[in-house]
Order: sequence, then C-alpha cells, then structure tokens
Amino acid sequence: MKTFTFEDREIFPPDSGAFFIKGEARPLTGDYHRERVPTFHYNVEQGIYQMTIYAYPHTSIKYGNGQLLLKAQPTASTIINHVYVKDSEIELAWWGGGIKELSIQKIALEPKLILIGDSTMSEHPPEKFPQYGWGQLLAEQLRSMASFNVAQSGRSSKSFREEGHFQRALSHLNKGDWVLIQFGHNDQKEDHRGTTPEQYKENLRKYIREIREAEAIPLLLSPVQRRYFSEQGRMLNPHEGYHEMVEEVAKEESTFFIDLTKLSSDAYVEQGPEASKAWFMWLKQGEEPNYPEGVNDNTHFSEQGARAIAQIVVNEWKKLLKNQ
Repeated sequence: MKTFTFEDREIFPPDSGAFFIKGEARPLTGDYHRERVPTFHYNVEQGIYQMTIYAYPHTSIKYGNGQLLLKAQPTASTIINHVYVKDSEIELAWWGGGIKELSIQKIALEPKLILIGDSTMSEHPPEKFPQYGWGQLLAEQLRSMASFNVAQSGRSSKSFREEGHFQRALSHLNKGDWVLIQFGHNDQKEDHRGTTPEQYKENLRKYIREIREAEAIPLLLSPVQRRYFSEQGRMLNPHEGYHEMVEEVAKEESTFFIDLTKLSSDAYVEQGPEASKAWFMWLKQGEEPNYPEGVNDNTHFSEQGARAIAQIVVNEWKKLLKNQ
C-alpha cells in the first residue's frame, strides 16, 4: 500500500512516481468542472486498485475523465473505491474542502464493468459541463467494483464498432467482466450511423457473442428514454421499433436484460413534466458559462438525472444477480 498526504505539499519526491498540482498552478486537461483545482497523478501499472480517500467536508472528487467518486458532503468523508487503471496513471481531481490523505493498493484481478454505448452513458469533456452521462455516476454507487467507460457520444451500434471502439473495449476485457450495452439513440439517424431495427438487433447479437467468446458477461439495456411528454402528460417513446428489439435478442440469446426504456419513462412520469426538467440539460440564458444562450435538451442528463438513471441501473442489476 502507498499512502500520500496533502498537507502543504505541492510536489512528491521524484522517485515516488507521483506529483500533485495545486489549483493555482494550472487546470488538468480533461477536468470535469470549470475552475482550476488540485490534481494528483500517480504512475502505476495497468490493473484494479483500491483507493481509500480521507476528504474534508464539502469536497467533490472525480477520477479519470469524469467518474464522480464523491459529491460534496457537509461532514468529513472516508470513501473506499475500486478503480480500473487503463493507461498506467491514476488521476484524481477535487474541489471544495480538499483531501487530507490517499492510500492506494493494487488488488487481485477481479470482475469489472465495461460500458459501451452512446452519449447518454458516456463521459463528457469539460466544455459540456454540467452535462453528464449516467455511466459517470456509477463509481459513487458501486464502490467495490471498478468500471471502464468506453461509451462514445454520437455513436450507434454500427458506428461504435466501425470506428474501433468495441475493439478497444475487448482489449481490456477479462474473464468474468460484465459489459453493459446501450445503443439506440443514434441507430435511428438518417446518416452513416443509421440502422434498421433488424440491423440493430443483429449488431446487438454480434456484440453478445463476441463478449461471451472472451468469457465475459453481456448485459443488454434498452435505450434510456428521452424526455418527451404528450399534452396529456404521458411519455412518448421515440425509440419505438428499436427498444423492442433489445428485449427480443435478450430472450433469444438468454442474455441479462434491463428495460431501461420503460424504467426511465416511469421515473420521468413520476417526476412530472416540469420537475423532470431538472434531470436534463435545461439551462436558462447566462446560467452556465458553457451554454451562454441557455439550452433545452431532453436527451442529455444533468448530474441529478444521471445519478437517478445510474441508481435505476444498479438496482436492477443487483436484482438480476440475486435472481440468477
């Protein structure tokens, strides 16, 4: 185990493999927030690590390119997270109260989650803040299981493979890993990404088979719903013709399945047409620097919405594990 303390420390010894940059020095490339904040880098080999973090009150912490490990709490916090290091560097950033101490220990190979899908699941760059994919909020809810988010904005079940993203996911896949698969939003596009419902179904089937060939476990999710209400307050389904295909292929291939279309629809209806706006990127003019003109986006999530969807996914996944 390696332990680092951050009391009045800017730079660790050269042979430590780590360095720490205070907020006034420079922002970290890829920070998922606006301000210059403290950042920490530690060079390690690829693998799964347990991090124990002692944080002061009112501290938010993110790992890598956007996994939120801790949302600011009014009291001091101790969190233990398992994280996957894919490129030989542990990278942390935080804002608010600060971190007192960090301990890092490599652990034996264990199953992890790999996420493949589109922007509703993916990590988002700083210029998109405060937009979140629901995959960014898994780490704070599944602390004992590391995840690797390979989802990409704007991709369909077709273009994700064509651009090599699935091959990258496969290269990090180990026996016993879980792969969460969620496409559909961009399969309906009338461009190079588009698929027919039948092609979409066959693409999902191919993903399942290749994941199983790697001795990993596929989990299909129907596309998370967009926030489209009728005048009567009912939820409209723009994924009709596609979301049904996910359940069909899950049954035909005896694959784990979560009907995220229905579950997210039910959650929006429970919130109501107005309250559910807070789950999405509805911003007023001048409210956020990245969106000076404001935005009304019924597809992409705020932190609140991403957290709610992540919780739905985690709850349903745990039910599947319990009942298998």
